[in-house]
Amino acid sequence: QLPVLLVAGDGSQYVQGPQIEIYPGPLLPNVQVSDIGDDGIRSLLDLAADHGLLTDREYDSPDNIADAPDTVVTIHANGETYVHRAYALGIGGGPDGERETGERGELQAFVDAATAGTIDGDPTGGEQRFEPETYLVRATPVDDLSSYELEPTVLDWPTDVPLVLADAAECAAVPAAAVADLFTDATQLTFFVEDGVTYQLSVRPELPGDGC
Repeated sequence: QLPVLLVAGDGSQYVQGPQIEIYPGPLLPNVQVSDIGDDGIRSLLDLAADHGLLTDREYDSPDNIADAPDTVVTIHANGETYVHRAYALGIGGGPDGERETGERGELQAFVDAATAGTIDGDPTGGEQRFEPETYLVRATPVDDLSSYELEPTVLDWPTDVPLVLADAAECAAVPAAAVADLFTDATQLTFFVEDGVTYQLSVRPELPGDGC
């Protein structure tokens, strides 16, 4: 899963951009990058400090909400790493349905502010589509394509691509230059055949600090 927001030490900010509302959608996610500069990083760190996130914390979990995701905020600062993980943050408020309060409320306030796109900085350029050097690929074998309402597109996996799909059951890296056009033209209903096996791909750009 892609992060909602990732800020690298050089001031590059990566966010998930809008996705076209068609089916099938593009295979590639729309990751946008911009430069928030040193001022933007300082603003984020000040915001984290204001909400007590430059310290280790454990968060209470509501017991009246099922199958909700965790919100995870990871901060690397001054040689330290702080990981804040809260279950069902912002979903129904606290255990009795009230607004998030206490430490959960501080974490929610930081997430809301950090992802609102209003952090003060000195950007040197607006958001543009991120063009990665590497894609991370997961290839899942598929036996039956008959259940789809729309007819899938089935393509032979190019023999000149330096990636064996059978080796990408969990994750494999491939140079973007080798697959950029192939992935750009593909949709969520594009399948690839290699050695007689049909695969469905999950693809994401490799972000700073990322990898298989």
